[in-house]
Amino acid sequence: MRTHSLKVLLSIFMLLSILPFSPPSPLDFEDFETATQARQSEQTVVSIGPSGRQAELRIPGDIGENETLPLVVALHGFSQYPWYVYDFFQGVNSVDDNKHLLLTPYGTSNPDGYYFWNGTPACCDFYKQNIDDVSYLTSLISTAISDYGADQNRVMLIGHSNGGFMSHRMACDAGNILHTIVNFAGATYGDFSDCNLTGYPNIVNVHGTSDSVINYNGGDNLGESYASSPDGAVYWANRSGCDGTTTQMGTMDLVDGDGYNETTQLQHLDCEQGNRVTHWMLSGVDHAPTLTDGSLINAAFDWAFNQPVDIEGCTDVNATNYNENATVDDGSCEYPPPPVPGCMDPDAINYDENATVDDGSCEYPPPPVLGCMNATASNYDENATEDDGSCVYPPPPVLGCMNATAINYDGNVTVDDGSCVYPPPLEPPADDDPPTSIDDGRDENLSSNESESSHKSGIVENIGMVNIVLGVVLVLLLSVFVLLQQRNREPTNRYGEMVAETVATGPSKDITGQVAEDGFEWIQEGGANWYRPAHTGGEWTRWQ
Repeated sequence: MRTHSLKVLLSIFMLLSILPFSPPSPLDFEDFETATQARQSEQTVVSIGPSGRQAELRIPGDIGENETLPLVVALHGFSQYPWYVYDFFQGVNSVDDNKHLLLTPYGTSNPDGYYFWNGTPACCDFYKQNIDDVSYLTSLISTAISDYGADQNRVMLIGHSNGGFMSHRMACDAGNILHTIVNFAGATYGDFSDCNLTGYPNIVNVHGTSDSVINYNGGDNLGESYASSPDGAVYWANRSGCDGTTTQMGTMDLVDGDGYNETTQLQHLDCEQGNRVTHWMLSGVDHAPTLTDGSLINAAFDWAFNQPVDIEGCTDVNATNYNENATVDDGSCEYPPPPVPGCMDPDAINYDENATVDDGSCEYPPPPVLGCMNATASNYDENATEDDGSCVYPPPPVLGCMNATAINYDGNVTVDDGSCVYPPPLEPPADDDPPTSIDDGRDENLSSNESESSHKSGIVENIGMVNIVLGVVLVLLLSVFVLLQQRNREPTNRYGEMVAETVATGPSKDITGQVAEDGFEWIQEGGANWYRPAHTGGEWTRWQ
């Protein structure tokens, strides 16, 4: 605990050792407001803010009825006498010279009686009082805008030392309400990832290279780091999309008014976010120089609000890389390829995947023709283009005999399988006519042979006898053959028995039957089969 207190006291003494004023006179203590108003008697001065922590707001005397003006907020450094900031920046004179409102708030007093801002961790809430100065300043700015004609789009913070740290804290936590911050001899976070992204205000880092309190090249305070002045600008340049390197924009004399241009303006150009980031390096200058005749506030105000901002980029809205923040076209515009007209509907038959502009040329296939597309179906439609599931198929074939004259004829059969069986051929019944004799023919042959043999001479009688015997045998064989044929022509059942009978009440003789290979006509009548010799027109005989 004692070591920490020692470090705090050392930091306080170090900061106090370079403050740009001697112990205040009674006028400074008791009537500093009267002193600062000596020249600006026409200005209006009001107090705004919470009752326990009010701030002074100065308004130029010639402001118009509905006129809005820039608001400059001056932030003092770590000090017992925060009002020193009036003379340090000479902001009171700037109110009329640059025509703006001036807000001069005070920080919070710590246990040692020093006023401080709760900026970054490096400066300067040494007693961890955790004052919410971001909300406090935001509320003061809001009141100045709503009640006193401050322009919400032109709010500039200018801070010295601890006030510079606080301006960077505001840029991180309330950047969306700020136009510009001017940090003199302060710094931003050593680890810039601790800086919240809330907006892209203009950034002006102003620092002396010989500053032994807040080092120009960065450092730490009670173990908390802070960025160097150039690095702080680079952090914001990278966040804003500016050039990574700086461009020297000129030099100027801000200190002592001796005509020596100790200040070099180094700016990161072409910021994509439309803001500007610059670093003003003061060669050989310490922590609290004399800024002659309000040189810093005048130069910063002019840079922020009066100088045109030239942002190079593509200004053609038709280009693919159009930059809405660009004010100067740098010839970098890039354009999309020319349009490719064609059909862009994937459902069209002439769809063009390379087309970028639909030219109305799409063609579509004819509507589908619904129907059965299976050629084996009974309702097959050769014109159908889309099967609708309506196919109807014929019943399976019924195999069997389809010939009505067959004994196994089946009326339900749809496909003849060649299995028909027919009755054997039948002879018609024998009639009363004597059978035709064939002996005469044979006898004639025999007589002829005998006659012929009688004319031959020299033929042996034995040969004649043989012929006679052979002729008799032949006649007998023929007789047997005829008898057998007559027997076979008589209808029989499957057992070879004679079953035919002629029925007087059979079918009409006028009915014509179907002639079979056996030489008989056949019909079906009354559930029975009937036959008769073909083409005779005789009575029908029932087959049993």
